[in-house]
Amino acid sequence: MDTSDNILGRRLASLRKARKIRQLDVAQYLNVSRQAISKYELGTREPDLATLLKLAEYYGVSMDFLLGRKDEDQSSTLDEVTIQRFLSSLEVAENIMARKTKNNSAKDNAESTKDDGTSDLTHS
Repeated sequence: MDTSDNILGRRLASLRKARKIRQLDVAQYLNVSRQAISKYELGTREPDLATLLKLAEYYGVSMDFLLGRKDEDQSSTLDEVTIQRFLSSLEVAENIMARKTKNNSAKDNAESTKDDGTSDLTHS
């Protein structure tokens, strides 16, 4: 493997260091050894396609950037897919909160009705 032009490794190391992340943290996220991350960064080993995709997602960059096909780090640029995923997750969270609120209100009303019925019987 040619390590003289290790664009992938240099970019992985640069992204990790810029974010103050340890190799161990990346390794745990990918479910690989810390040594594997070190080898990716040194260029003595290349990640498989699935791992490369996870690395791009983890760092918020494109695979094209990691592989040196694009020179821009687009980690701060939100694309349409990312925005849609975020909005979708917000919608799911809102639905969950609405159901919890509805269930709590129904429970409170049931307890209130139960209390009202009991108090009417005791005053008769």
